[in-house]
Amino acid sequence: MAIVWALMSLGTRPFNIFDNEWLWGDLGTVYLAWCKHMGDPDAWGLMSTIASDPIPLNFALFDPMPILMVPAKLIAWIFPAGTQYFGFYFLLCLFLQGLFGYFTTSEVLELHKEPDVDRKWGPLLLQLSGAVLCMTMPITLNRLSGHTALSSQWLLIMSIWIALRTRDSGLRAWLIGNCAMLFLATGFNPYLAVMVGISLSGMAFMQTRLSNWQGQIVKVAALAATGLAGLWFFGFTSGAGVAEGGYGVFSMNMLGPIDSNGFATLFALDIVDPTTGQTFEGFNYLGLGVILQILAMAALLYRTRIDPRLPIVAALLIGCVAYILALSTTITFSGVTFVAPAPEFSENIMRRFRGSGRFFWIGAFWLTIISLAVVARRFPGRLGVTLVVLMTFVQWIDVAGISLKTNHAIASLQRMHYTLPAEATAGRNVTTVKVFPPWQCDPFHTPGGVRNYEIFGFLTLDHGWTTNSFYAARTPANQRAYHCDYAARLSEMDPTAIYFLSNVIHDQFSAEIGSRLICKADPELAETQICWPAASD
Repeated sequence: MAIVWALMSLGTRPFNIFDNEWLWGDLGTVYLAWCKHMGDPDAWGLMSTIASDPIPLNFALFDPMPILMVPAKLIAWIFPAGTQYFGFYFLLCLFLQGLFGYFTTSEVLELHKEPDVDRKWGPLLLQLSGAVLCMTMPITLNRLSGHTALSSQWLLIMSIWIALRTRDSGLRAWLIGNCAMLFLATGFNPYLAVMVGISLSGMAFMQTRLSNWQGQIVKVAALAATGLAGLWFFGFTSGAGVAEGGYGVFSMNMLGPIDSNGFATLFALDIVDPTTGQTFEGFNYLGLGVILQILAMAALLYRTRIDPRLPIVAALLIGCVAYILALSTTITFSGVTFVAPAPEFSENIMRRFRGSGRFFWIGAFWLTIISLAVVARRFPGRLGVTLVVLMTFVQWIDVAGISLKTNHAIASLQRMHYTLPAEATAGRNVTTVKVFPPWQCDPFHTPGGVRNYEIFGFLTLDHGWTTNSFYAARTPANQRAYHCDYAARLSEMDPTAIYFLSNVIHDQFSAEIGSRLICKADPELAETQICWPAASD
């Protein structure tokens, strides 16, 4: 099923390992980070100057999934230069989501405790339905054309499985299983780690007796310590002190869970985007099948007592927390916006997670699993199985429209290209490219525009050069202080560099440049001078 769904959603292009032309934006950034890390003989850890010359920068800030990237360097010699394996990784993500959806459905319904369960078709169909619902999550499809690490949402459903699997375990076994799960997530992405932490902490509180509050505190404290240690170990805390703009813009609309941006097959609702950042970052459509499941669950919970072993309260609590965090303090309902007051210290913390709309993902997985379980338990036997299978079928049909949209998007993706004039390197030993202003200082006026990190990233990768210009999730203060001091940097001419200066920078710092650089209008990049040191320099 994962192969079929991957081909529907991705097409065949990502499986051509020699085609890196579709790796644009964040996908291109991750690809470049992997290639440069593998090609840098000095970068056995995560620090390197290859993308931020001459100040070392942690590769984790490019979101390259360091838990995978660092070990992969040991076998870098196996992979031919210029190849990419994103399609196969996305296939693995979809497979793992389905696999852990299968396991989680079995765990939440405790099917493994039923006698002769292996000989019953009903439990198998429920498990397969859980697998399909998790594998076809629209929030995952939305990421396949835009962000590698955040496509690793199998970690979220895996964390739910771990939380359910260890709910009756002793303290030691619980700590080992849950802390290991959270540490694994910290190696992929901070957002995923926070969501896993919310899920595990929520279950720790709700599944432990209130009288054992000491155990609850130990569990949550251990998770917090593990999360912080993991984020430090994998390098993400190197950007923790930076609060970039965008919080409240990349949020979720209150109607986000039912908004498919008009792409769903059956429920093509398209709600206005009042912040201009919610269409992608705030995309949290659940799918019509899951929406129907949740509505059925709400009706059943109102009228009927359900199996107390189902973690309904924990699931709903986690879902509510995820929903509130995703809204941010700039709350939007359709096209209406209002700002909720919040303490300054909490606002400062949340600004570190400007893409707040992502936080609903863990709630989406919990609601999907628990609503399936409630429907199956309330209608035992064939009726419950039939209803779940029917809703799963509705989900597949509805989400197929989003799948095809993702397929078409990937087919049309194209990274930026640039041809370097031969005279810029003639008779010289070039080792670096200097861009002014560099992307991290002024992305809107940097040579080549807001996607120039593709231009200079691939240019320097192809030639084995370093550069001073980079696009990272966060720009540490020391990087900004050094690279954005244009006067100081342009007073230090590097004889092995090629310079790309915006016309504004060229004119503003003409005194520093003087006759030390030979500059010409770049034939491809608008409003840009390409320069190289004069022979006397």
